Amino acid sequence: MAKNMKKMRVQLEKIAKQNKDFNLMPESSSTVQVLYDDRATSPNVEESVIVGRAQDKQRILFYLSDKILTQDFIILAIYGMGGIGKTTLVQLVFSDTKFREYSLVWVYVSQVFDLNKIESSIISQLPKMDLSMSDSEVAPTNRNILIVLDDLWENNGFKLDKLKLKLKVRTGAKVIVIVTTRDEDIARRFSNVEPYKLEPLTDGICWNIIKQKSAFEDRGDKERLEQTGREIARKCGSVALAAQSLGYLLHSKRLDEWESVKDNDIWNESTLEDASSPHHVLASLKLSYVKMQPSLKLCFGYCAIFPKGQKIVKDDLIHQWISLNFIKPSKVYSCRQLGEMYVTQLLGMSFLQRPKSLYEYEVLTLITNCFMLQTAGDYHDNFILLTMHDLVHDLARSVMFDEIQNDGLQGDTSGRNCRYALRTEFSKPLETLRALRFMGCSIDNRLHNDSFSSAKYLRLLDLSECSIQRLPDSIGQLKQLRYLNATGVQHETIPDGITKLLKLMYLSLRGSSGIQALPEFMGEMEDLMYLDLSDCSRIIRLPVSFGKLTKLVHLDLSHCTRGIPEALGGLTNLQVLNLSHCYNIFENDVYIRRKVEAIGNLKKLQYLNLSDLLNKKCHDKSTYVSFFECINTLSNLEHLDLSHNEYLRSLPDCFGSLKRLHTLDVSGCSFLDKIPPSIHNIDNLKFLHADTRIYLGKSMFCLLNESSVSLPHFVVQANANGSGSNLVLLQDVNPPKLEISSLENVRSINEVQIIKLLEKQRIEELKLEWAKDAVRFVEDIELLGEIIPPTNLMEFEIHGYNCTKFPAWLMGIAPYLPNLVRLTMMDMPCCISLPPLGQLPNLKELTLEKMKSVTKIDGDFCGGRRPFPRLKKFVMRDMESLQVWNTIYCSGVDGVSEFMFPILPELSIFRCTKLRLTPCPLRAEKWNIWGSDGVISSWEESAADIIASCSSPLVTTLSINCKVSLHEWRLLHHLPDLKGLIINDCNDWTISAEIIRALSSLESLTLERCMTKLPKWVGDLVSLQKLEILSCPDLKYLPESMGCLTSLKKLNISFCDDIESLPEGIEKLCKLEYISMSGCPKLVPIR
Repeated sequence: MAKNMKKMRVQLEKIAKQNKDFNLMPESSSTVQVLYDDRATSPNVEESVIVGRAQDKQRILFYLSDKILTQDFIILAIYGMGGIGKTTLVQLVFSDTKFREYSLVWVYVSQVFDLNKIESSIISQLPKMDLSMSDSEVAPTNRNILIVLDDLWENNGFKLDKLKLKLKVRTGAKVIVIVTTRDEDIARRFSNVEPYKLEPLTDGICWNIIKQKSAFEDRGDKERLEQTGREIARKCGSVALAAQSLGYLLHSKRLDEWESVKDNDIWNESTLEDASSPHHVLASLKLSYVKMQPSLKLCFGYCAIFPKGQKIVKDDLIHQWISLNFIKPSKVYSCRQLGEMYVTQLLGMSFLQRPKSLYEYEVLTLITNCFMLQTAGDYHDNFILLTMHDLVHDLARSVMFDEIQNDGLQGDTSGRNCRYALRTEFSKPLETLRALRFMGCSIDNRLHNDSFSSAKYLRLLDLSECSIQRLPDSIGQLKQLRYLNATGVQHETIPDGITKLLKLMYLSLRGSSGIQALPEFMGEMEDLMYLDLSDCSRIIRLPVSFGKLTKLVHLDLSHCTRGIPEALGGLTNLQVLNLSHCYNIFENDVYIRRKVEAIGNLKKLQYLNLSDLLNKKCHDKSTYVSFFECINTLSNLEHLDLSHNEYLRSLPDCFGSLKRLHTLDVSGCSFLDKIPPSIHNIDNLKFLHADTRIYLGKSMFCLLNESSVSLPHFVVQANANGSGSNLVLLQDVNPPKLEISSLENVRSINEVQIIKLLEKQRIEELKLEWAKDAVRFVEDIELLGEIIPPTNLMEFEIHGYNCTKFPAWLMGIAPYLPNLVRLTMMDMPCCISLPPLGQLPNLKELTLEKMKSVTKIDGDFCGGRRPFPRLKKFVMRDMESLQVWNTIYCSGVDGVSEFMFPILPELSIFRCTKLRLTPCPLRAEKWNIWGSDGVISSWEESAADIIASCSSPLVTTLSINCKVSLHEWRLLHHLPDLKGLIINDCNDWTISAEIIRALSSLESLTLERCMTKLPKWVGDLVSLQKLEILSCPDLKYLPESMGCLTSLKKLNISFCDDIESLPEGIEKLCKLEYISMSGCPKLVPIR
């Protein structure tokens, strides 16, 4: 297959050249017969049977409702991989009652783009009374229109612009155009608002689809099928079309047939020739593949060599493509640049994807200090991980089935002539291979000196996932090898034969901590461009010939504690250099000047990492300041990382000479208190990563030029002429954490729209802040309405918002922020109601603070049924007007009452002085109630019947700080399972018999800063096992009734200055195991 593809590529390139040489033009009136397209769609949908897209529908409706208020012409593109459910989603939106007053038009565009047919189709669907056309417009003048263009493939910008012109409305009418496409690039070209990426379904939703299509609920054996069905749902790869296909396939099948589907690669079996067969799913995806250019097809197909679900380092993948000659440089672009473009195209088509952020960071913690060469301005990404959807992986396998051998797949049918292999053992032949990767194996017992002698065509060898003691001597016989990844080699030497690999371009020995020396003639590897020696910590020195590697552009020596070789000065083409964690650079001051000169000679250097060089053992100021002067001559430097140099107090004055410096990272430089004034002269400086404002203060920001961005803390400032603000500088920023303060300085909505915050999917933590009582140029509700965070956001804070209501997207927040884990809303003095935060599916921590106009919390806060499914911690502070909290609400038309929180581990209420809860205590395991006396005392006796009808609130621990007398703590009447009680700053210990009975199950009691004497009733707590008395300086003695605490096991008395002795009754505590007494100077120790 690959041979044929290579021939086809050569032929197509020849045809394309002839086409260019003879100035041939494409013929618009092709005579090719267009066959009937069985993929044609219609707007008809039965919403009741659609599963899993309700939130996406609501999000789009909210978004369109908000945009249509300010725009008369909207084009919204929805994009995602084939089969994911784009058409279904648009059908749901199209049929919504919100558009019942609109003229509705549905056009199936298809792969054959015919502008005339599209125009004719639109006109034919408009009411005749609306037909008042011009030559350039299809829209009527007096009626709003909703147009759907389903399945757009055309990416020619000229044609797309002509289509836009046809759709544009005259004054007096509004037009909404919704487009579906598989290609992100098309979506962004055609939309005039932020396009919508349709995310995959969860495994649970895929299982629901399978159950629906297979009539699962009507089966008598469904309990036996449940687990098998859920495992089958995982095979769907979160694609709706796949779930539907499997559901149809499983209909009426026996248990053993379900098991067979679970265990087999169903997608590559052509079972039925209809749209419901699993084979149809791959056919749908293959349409996108057919549209690729030949070289991109090769790059995509090769990705099948990676196991399903594996995280792929983007930079490594590009190097592999180049090594296999899939990419050839053009007159305009280098191989590297073309590789970046190919990755972008595959991402846009969803054929490659970014892993979900949670999983990406798990991998990042395992693979550290791997700084990959990025295009200019992208160094701050460090390295980017990619993954491939399971169904797309199946497609890649299907187009390369006879070319890729995978030992991990059952029934692999690739022949002896395969070119690319993923092996788990070493016994199979190598003669025909171009690329060889090993997966999760130890091959030391199979590797011999002649192990690779037969692999004469091998261009790529990846041993990174193997446990390997040493490389065989035969490695030097791989004369065609371009790429060698041998991380973690344990032997102390590398075979000298490696220097015979004269075509080798990429070499990684990362993590080979056993290596002590490299071959002396390493400089003979003249084509070497990428070398990673990170974590090769035992290398004593680099060979003298090292300086002959003049083509080297990327060198990673991080965690190589032997320091910097002076031979670096000869690597004059070096663009990326990583010296992070090379602690012993400063051990010998004699060589500092030579090292400075060596680095200073790297005139082409663009990225330099000098992070974490200064530890407690080496902070002589004169030494390290003179070393950092090495940057003085690096006129092409774009990214400089000085982070985590804790003892760095100032930066050298030579910064002004770095005219191309784009990014400076000084985060973690705790004692940095001086930045040279010359930094103001760096016109290209865009990003300053710093978390040291506590030391630098405003002086740092004053030194920055007007186009610089400080991260993660960005302060909005007005331009010098007052016409706008610097917010637009965030347009090219995409950090993992971003804090934007002084939003009151934003001058126009357009500034917010320019930064396209929604597109910044790398942001996981976001904080938005307005200054209190500051003058606004844009209303907060308008501003926040445009600051829609990316869907990947996990932590979100809003401070200082000053409007009574929230924008539409926040009032329908759930589909916008499905991954949100932590939310804080504070200092919102005018806000009178809360958004429906209960519908956030992954919210775990929620804080509401200083919202003084909110008077009640009720069912609107929940937003529907089953609210707050994962909430673990809820904090409210200083809600001074909050009076009522209805802990039970009525959800749905059936009138069923639900608890606001199904199970809440921790609830904290601080200084909510007017608050009362009704009718039942919340179901929270731990309560912290401080300065909110009404929560403790406001329970009416008349409500006892209502409370009794509520299920147990499950409160096990209660921490209280209040001024109410203990006998008024009516809340305790309703906490039958209370096991722990912490009382702070309480001086009225008057108690009732009812309260004592309520505390009968108490096992732990802590009293802090709250008494002059311990009340006698403490002896009635016969279940008490732990008693702590803390910071009670006026407490003089303990009551004899303590002798009744026969279950007590632990007693702790701390910082009680006046207490002199323990009661004699303490001798009766036969179960007491532990006594701690500290900070009690008058207390006589027990003998």
